[in-house]
Amino acid sequence: MLVEMSRTTRMMERRFVLRDSAQASDRLISALLWLSEMDPALTIPFQLDRTMLSLLIGVQPETVSRLLSQYKTAHLLSYAKGHIVINDRKRLENMLTVRIHDTLPLD
Repeated sequence: MLVEMSRTTRMMERRFVLRDSAQASDRLISALLWLSEMDPALTIPFQLDRTMLSLLIGVQPETVSRLLSQYKTAHLLSYAKGHIVINDRKRLENMLTVRIHDTLPLD
């Protein structure tokens, strides 16, 4: 149990470091990838509007809207009424310019 708690704490630490050090696009992509891991269909399992996403990643809602529109146009994801589906996880991952493991070394 302690090992699992340590692993979870380390993962959260990496995400906060990424949130504070990465550009908005990396923050959003990382958050979407992380949230989509909860569902094998790569669907974020709950409604998530741009305001909630902006609070999660620490940017303005307008920035989230602009990035989501770009990703939707590129067919990387689809969204409607707060429901987000990742269409091309691999391409989305490849767009990251900084990775959590680059920010903090693995244990």
